Amino acid sequence: MKWNDDVYDVADQVFAERRGATAETRRGDTALWQVLLDLGWPYVAIDENAGGVGGDLTDLAEIVRAAGRHNALVPLAETSVAAWIFAHSGGSAADLGAAAAILAGDSLTWTTSGRGVVVNGSVQRVAWAGAVPTLLLVREDSGTTTVGVVRPAEAEGLSTVLGRTPADEPCADLRFDSVRVAQDELFEVPLTAGRISDRDGVLRAAAIFGAVERAVEHSAQHVATRHQFGRPLVKLQAVQHLLASIICERDLLGSVVRLALATGGAPGATASAAATAGRVAHRVAAVAHQLHGAIGITREHDLHLSTSRLTTWAESPRSQRSWELRLGALAVAPDDEALWELTTSGSELSTP
Repeated sequence: MKWNDDVYDVADQVFAERRGATAETRRGDTALWQVLLDLGWPYVAIDENAGGVGGDLTDLAEIVRAAGRHNALVPLAETSVAAWIFAHSGGSAADLGAAAAILAGDSLTWTTSGRGVVVNGSVQRVAWAGAVPTLLLVREDSGTTTVGVVRPAEAEGLSTVLGRTPADEPCADLRFDSVRVAQDELFEVPLTAGRISDRDGVLRAAAIFGAVERAVEHSAQHVATRHQFGRPLVKLQAVQHLLASIICERDLLGSVVRLALATGGAPGATASAAATAGRVAHRVAAVAHQLHGAIGITREHDLHLSTSRLTTWAESPRSQRSWELRLGALAVAPDDEALWELTTSGSELSTP
């Protein structure tokens, strides 16, 4: 299943060529990240006049999907979302560099102080926060969304406890003790927190789909080549049923993500894709390990690279449950026709 044939083929080739030639450090695969910067891929789906390289959300999703499929340890989706936000502030997306956006909600308080604001509070296990040089703090209040640019290496009062996610990505616990953000580092953007969350959600669903593809590939290959009782495992009916079940899960997820992209990341379609991605991620990870047996959890086998990402991404930064609640809220909202449009417009899309 391809959402954009040309982008799919190129992205797959670039990430495949980097497999086995990585230069991973505690900050990720720095060599691959430089390749992506040179190609301008973190700035796809951002207008060229705003420092982007053009293209649309489907193009970006194909690239993020390839990164997930090849277990690339780079902050691609995080930087793409942050650059998109920054571009809406009037700045040039390409000037931002590697970054991550934090929608901390009530966990961070902003207090106006002189020409700027003072931020207090804490956020836990923010992916890539310990590796990227720039953070964007996003706050929505009374219909206005404000973005504050924070550079951890320079921010007084910001405590950072570095760690790793189960997917082996850098992360950090952040504590803000009267961290000052100057007026020239504050920007109002014509984006709601919900729209930013939707952008992140559809890209995360695309990354999960890529990792699901890889886990299914591993499983199909393993049961076809592993023999017991004188014949391949795939000849056993129970194994066939399990393999078929995760192939169906993969295709389901690919279809709902494709629908979300076709709608331009509309709220209902995005919530559906993100909620489905969470469920599929856990299901595929469990069945893939069941089919592999003990070898699937060893460092020598690549399966854990995909399944650890699946279980981590499915619950970060928003859980499957939170997306399901949002989908339910859309369903019962009296003045919101997003879910109705989603359920009635799908027949107009061509079958992949």
